[in-house]
Amino acid sequence: MCQLKFGQGMKRGLSVKLVRLGRILLNACHCQVQWCLMRKAIRDGKLQADVHGLCIFQGLCALPTLFVEQAFRQNVKSAYISPVSSLQWTHMVLVTHFGDKVGTDYSQIFAWDNPVERRSNGKLLCNVLDRLLKGYETKVDAEGVAVEPPLAKKRRGRRAPSKKDDSQTSQPAPDGNRSEIRIGTVKVTAIKNLLMWVTPQAYKMMMHHSSVCGGERRSAFTEAVLAWRHLWPGSPPAEGMMPNEAEEFARRGAAAMQKKLLPDRVTSKPLQFGMDLTPEDHEALILKIVSVYESEMETKGDLAKINVDQLWSYRMVVQAWRQTVIHCAKADLDERSFQEVQSAIETGDALDQQLCQCLKSFPLEFGLTMLPDVKCLTDAGEMQDAEVDDVIEKAEKDEWISKLIAVEAKLKLDWKLLNSVSDGYEVLGDCLDWLSTQKKLKVAQHARDTVDRHMKFFCPLLAVENNESLPGDLEGLMASLPPLADPDGKRLMVFHLDFNIPNARNALSLKGLIPSLANCVGTTVVLCIFPNRSREDSECDPMEDEVDIVRKMREAGFKRQVPFFMPLRVPMEETTNQTQWDFGMRGRLMFWGGDDAGPNVFVQCSELVRTGKLPEGELCSEMLPITSSAAETERADGMRVCAATRSAQKGGEVWKIVYQQLMMTSKANPAAAPPLVRPKDEIVILDFHVHNADHALGSCLMAAEGGPVQRHVMLKFLRDKKSLSACEFSQKRVGAHLGTKWLKHELKLFTETGKSVAPIEADITILDDNDKAYLRSVPGAMEAYEGTRTWEGKLRVTCLNGAQVSLQPTLKAEFAHALPSVKAQFDAMEKLHNDKYGSLLVGKLQSVRGDARGGTPAADPRPSNLTSGNAQEGSGESNPGPVSLTGPESDAQLRQQYKITVDVKAFDNRGVGFLVADNGHAFIIVKSEDLILRKGTKIAGLGSGRMTQEAGDHALQLGFPDGDRTLTEAWWVTVWGVCSSHRLLDVPLSRISHPQFQVTSSTGKLFCSLTKLSSPLFPLASSMCRLC
Repeated sequence: MCQLKFGQGMKRGLSVKLVRLGRILLNACHCQVQWCLMRKAIRDGKLQADVHGLCIFQGLCALPTLFVEQAFRQNVKSAYISPVSSLQWTHMVLVTHFGDKVGTDYSQIFAWDNPVERRSNGKLLCNVLDRLLKGYETKVDAEGVAVEPPLAKKRRGRRAPSKKDDSQTSQPAPDGNRSEIRIGTVKVTAIKNLLMWVTPQAYKMMMHHSSVCGGERRSAFTEAVLAWRHLWPGSPPAEGMMPNEAEEFARRGAAAMQKKLLPDRVTSKPLQFGMDLTPEDHEALILKIVSVYESEMETKGDLAKINVDQLWSYRMVVQAWRQTVIHCAKADLDERSFQEVQSAIETGDALDQQLCQCLKSFPLEFGLTMLPDVKCLTDAGEMQDAEVDDVIEKAEKDEWISKLIAVEAKLKLDWKLLNSVSDGYEVLGDCLDWLSTQKKLKVAQHARDTVDRHMKFFCPLLAVENNESLPGDLEGLMASLPPLADPDGKRLMVFHLDFNIPNARNALSLKGLIPSLANCVGTTVVLCIFPNRSREDSECDPMEDEVDIVRKMREAGFKRQVPFFMPLRVPMEETTNQTQWDFGMRGRLMFWGGDDAGPNVFVQCSELVRTGKLPEGELCSEMLPITSSAAETERADGMRVCAATRSAQKGGEVWKIVYQQLMMTSKANPAAAPPLVRPKDEIVILDFHVHNADHALGSCLMAAEGGPVQRHVMLKFLRDKKSLSACEFSQKRVGAHLGTKWLKHELKLFTETGKSVAPIEADITILDDNDKAYLRSVPGAMEAYEGTRTWEGKLRVTCLNGAQVSLQPTLKAEFAHALPSVKAQFDAMEKLHNDKYGSLLVGKLQSVRGDARGGTPAADPRPSNLTSGNAQEGSGESNPGPVSLTGPESDAQLRQQYKITVDVKAFDNRGVGFLVADNGHAFIIVKSEDLILRKGTKIAGLGSGRMTQEAGDHALQLGFPDGDRTLTEAWWVTVWGVCSSHRLLDVPLSRISHPQFQVTSSTGKLFCSLTKLSSPLFPLASSMCRLC
């Protein structure tokens, strides 16, 4: 910072009176006043004691350096006095040029009587200013001395500052905006504007305002304001104050319409934009600036200020007022109102915003009705007739009421749609379950039919009366088989004898069996498996049975025999006694005739015949009891298994390996030799000893890997009950295996003609026309299935916010400005909607099971407030109460919660019956005492007849909704039972949620639960058709 410092030998310290007189001299209007003050102070002897003060006053009064020493004098406290203002510079120029002629009357100096003479005088004064500025710059360069700024005082009690650069530790004392002493361009422009354009009256107002405010820095006429070129007389308007070509065209085109909008009694005057500022307008503008600024100083104090942007609106308002608005106000307002408007515009800014907003549209004519605050003061503002007001008010009210009636009608339609959709979401789960059940029934029926056809053709049962009739039955079987597709193909016969099967080594059966094999036509090979355990009725060594079998087979003509051995591996998870398992399987391949017999394709081409070795196979750890019940097709937990049973049930994988090795072409044959089994050939395996379908499963596993046509014929001896049970059990097990694999697309099933059949997909997410028609028949179900995108667009005055239903925001915003009476009715209607329908869909707009579109609650969709009926048919007792709907539970969870005395898996299903009476009521008849039925389970079964009195408490009455009997088709789902120690309930038909029902207890102690049975579906015995 660079400052000037005068009087290097000056004594530090000036009297308070000297400083006070110095300030008075700085604000003096002319030199004469300064000389008088100085002479008066000398005569009074106030300055005799201080020689330095006299020197300073002499320097202040010495021209032309008076303004320099005034501006940059330094007092005892090292605070710098502000530089000379623009008005003071102007005064110094006048004193320099005119001398003692300068007084309080500036009419001769700044006279605008002759504009040409005023402009020439201004140029002359500007030349004087240039000379003074040149001397000022020379003075600054010659005598200017740099003064170090004083350090700012540190406040005590503060935390020590952080480590910074040494140059930042000392800050100069605040001293206003006085960074340098040279005169800037903006200030020179402001001084020259004053010298060239100011009027005498405007200059007097500026000088008086500056003295009142205490200097230029606190006044409205700062350097930026005085440098604004549009403030002075003769200056054109700014760009934003004149219309462009488009606005000029628009204002002239709208002039006729604006003329019509103005009342007839209102005076209108044309508005002119683009006029230069006259001296009178300039003086009015200065008066407005001074008045507004001094008013702000009373409220804001030092914060009051004026920027250049405000000057635009001030000039626009002043010019419009003097040219047009004042004439309209005199014509339309009374004297008092006119004075109020005149004072508000000329000396205030209360109406500036309204007037500027009107002027910025550049109207062609102006009337006081364009100003809202002035409109009420005009006679035209009160010309509205009371009758006209009533008509307008009534019309507005009728319009709002009609809108409200239309909204209410549309809202009722939305309520109707929301009720329908809500009901649809509640029943959608039931409807989808019903459709899913029907689709699954179709899939199950199609699977049963396909598996039945496949089993009858590729895995048939051959009923044999006895061993003597076996050759004739075989001939009939071979005759019933269709001819081969290729005449060059051959049919390979494999007779499978497994003497590990219980009762397979009976002497009488073996005695008649071997001659039957010798007389069979087309026999190719006999696969004979020797026993590893002693017979059931004997303790002799199994080797003796093996020797006996080999000898009798040789006697029957099977002289060529090839022994083989297969090592077996015990399952890793088994911890039972190892002696209970077989570690190997011995057998022989037997061929008709001796070495002189004809060629045999197995002898020539089979790898097993060449090596006599089989790869190691793993035994199956799952032991199955052989019964006719489908419930026993799964592994029986806790069943005691003997060594003979383990020896008989080796698993399907073991027999798959045996069959594959038997049909494998010998590696010793030449590469060009034909294979043992060609694609055009057919393999027929005749299973003599059927036990648990391991043989048939092995054949199915081999067939699943591709190859020629393969048939596995299981012999069913009619006089042997165990053979009958084993064959029936094996057929069910093989059918369940094929059906399950086929539904999973893991294997193919074929018809009699060899055509493959594909399973039906039970995909509930894909609805056909019938399914869609069913959903449309239930109100709201189709909309719930397809989701909100189908019905949300049908809402007229409501909308969805998540799961909440509310009125449209635009509608609420519109009625917010309605009449109070109409708005009260609208608010009441909105409250009614929010109370009844706002949360109607909460908890329902969720995903549907099966990934279907739309939404349904994830919980049980059935109502939870159903009431139960009476216990016995005909009884009048009732016990209403809530029903607790529990979700699916596993068997382990059920066992933890309830005491199950009889396992559902182990009970005889023939002890449960399903009855549909003539009156449409359905019953479950339970002969057992301790069985369990689950709450909320679906009922399915077949049956018809009448109820008997003997049924008593063992019957559970059910009801089909609306007489729908189609539920009787769902007979394959689960097994139920009823605990007869409590009274059973009749379910009310009107409260049934189709196609499901509820079960509760009148005593509250009937814990209805279910242990689910996973039974095979393909095919089922006739006894299972009653209920399963």
